[in-house]
Amino acid sequence: MLSSALPCIAPAQMLPRVDVAGASPARPTTGTFGAASMRARFGDAQWISRLTVADPTARAAAIRALARYSQPGPAQEEAIQNIAEGLRTESDAAVQTAMVDALATMARERAVGALVPLVCTRGSLAPAAARRALEFVGPLLDRDGIDAIVAGLAGAAFSANEALRLAAVDALAAAPDEPFSDRVSVHRATPARLALLLDAIGRRGDGRWGSAVLEQLQSTQRPVLFSAVRAVANLRLLEAASPLSRMIRDRALDTELQIAAIQALAVVGAGDPEATREALRAALGNTATADTARRAVATLGVRALVPEVARGLDAAWRVDRLLVAESLGDIGGAQAARLLLTAVEHERDEIARRVLWRAAVRADATSARLALESAAEADRAARWVAVEWLAREGNAPRMRGTAALAASGDVTAMTLECARARCGAAISRLADADPARRGDAAWAVSFAPTVDAATVIARFESERDPVVRLLLAFALMRSPAPSVTSAFERVALQDEQHVSAEQAVIAELAARRGSIAVRRLVPAMLADARGAVRALGLWTAARTSDPLGLTAATRLANEDESADVRAAARAVAAQRSGSASAFGGNAVLHAAGLGARSVWIAWLPGGQVVVSAATSDGTLIVPSMPSGEFLLEALP
Repeated sequence: MLSSALPCIAPAQMLPRVDVAGASPARPTTGTFGAASMRARFGDAQWISRLTVADPTARAAAIRALARYSQPGPAQEEAIQNIAEGLRTESDAAVQTAMVDALATMARERAVGALVPLVCTRGSLAPAAARRALEFVGPLLDRDGIDAIVAGLAGAAFSANEALRLAAVDALAAAPDEPFSDRVSVHRATPARLALLLDAIGRRGDGRWGSAVLEQLQSTQRPVLFSAVRAVANLRLLEAASPLSRMIRDRALDTELQIAAIQALAVVGAGDPEATREALRAALGNTATADTARRAVATLGVRALVPEVARGLDAAWRVDRLLVAESLGDIGGAQAARLLLTAVEHERDEIARRVLWRAAVRADATSARLALESAAEADRAARWVAVEWLAREGNAPRMRGTAALAASGDVTAMTLECARARCGAAISRLADADPARRGDAAWAVSFAPTVDAATVIARFESERDPVVRLLLAFALMRSPAPSVTSAFERVALQDEQHVSAEQAVIAELAARRGSIAVRRLVPAMLADARGAVRALGLWTAARTSDPLGLTAATRLANEDESADVRAAARAVAAQRSGSASAFGGNAVLHAAGLGARSVWIAWLPGGQVVVSAATSDGTLIVPSMPSGEFLLEALP
């Protein structure tokens, strides 16, 4: 068993040196291409000789080649020895990661003994390489390895990087059952170490540890109690609802522990509904825990506590009022909707009114729809939420008075009118001298089920403001007229060498409509300095089945400096066809207060992208996904 101090053992000492006095076996210099021919052309000795070159890219390439092509024998043993020795002094993070991968591939169990001391010595490895090493060693840990990582966690080895600390806990969680159980027994009497192992137990997700974790909810040691509370949530132990409820109602317990208990109760509260309800009622009455308790009530959907939650709707600070509104919307029910609609009547801030209306719609769509219909003429926020309803459901509440408001230029009223195929007010405003007003009109027209293609195309081609032209392009996307594709091609191909962001978007829209002509822009788009333009180039290549673009997608998936573009490249390479949702107004309103009349790209999960533009008040329509699931980037 290791002592609490880590032994100073160098990797080279743990991987015995092999006599490699003789040269690598001669290999034929001819043959088919593949692994055998690569070894024949270069040989292990050639790759080993490049492990000490100055260029880190070349070192990493040599290490990867050895891991891929080297065969068991003296030459491979020499490679393992050199890589293990080099890892002690290597400073480049990418090369360190390649070394870790190579040792994991070629040395397996022996590599664990080399890597554990390094990851448990602060600063020996860059975070990326250390995380890779921890992912590898976890399932192979023995008692000594578990002790070493526990000692590193209890010390300072992982204190500078929270992600690395979690990776170390995950490595413990992946350890085999027998040595892990043994070390839990050994460390039960040491609170700091037991707390770490409880965190690992929670992340193991193994319900067999449930009774042991529940027992620790009685601990008087604060670190152990914290870890036990986290573990019962991770293990989803419904039996913990009662002891957690008692903790929350214990005013002698410090606030941090109460908050942790409330968060855990949000997961397991169904185990004792009555105790949970009373504990959350008490927590809502405590200023220090009210916010956490409100989120727990929303998560569990405890509608009996709606009146207690709603007391925050009259908070002095707007942010507090909005958080309460969101919670009530999540809890749902007619009572929550009624309280939210009452709050709308007293709220003067328009953004806050939007949040309240949205929350009321989520809580009870039926009563909220009736309220929206009667509020349309006097409440711009209500009209915005009606537009959101239209985008999500494909229909909207029938609001009175929108025709007159549309004639006055209100973008929400124009949008609602266009959705009913009454676009006269919006079309006439496309000739306005103010580009902001033209943009609002184009944005409204994009919600129309059909458009007068000839009229809108003429506006599109004569428009000089790039944001307005993009909004007109979105409006034209739904039209089946072939002339739309030709108009897109003419605008997109104006300059094939220096592609503007506007051209890139229109080219991608043209590709969605089956245009092959815009394939000519793909090379310039893929070479552009802007990540958003490169991503649009990838999707344009996919939609036009451009072979050079698809080849580039495979390359960019590994080499592009932007993680978003790499994700887009991987998605294109995998799908070989574009599947990002076409933007045509058919999406949900999620963001407001952004740069007025600005163009934004939304990076979606999986690497897909979609482009939108903000109206004159900075309101943006983006794909119908929760706002936490995409990133927005302004297009220059």
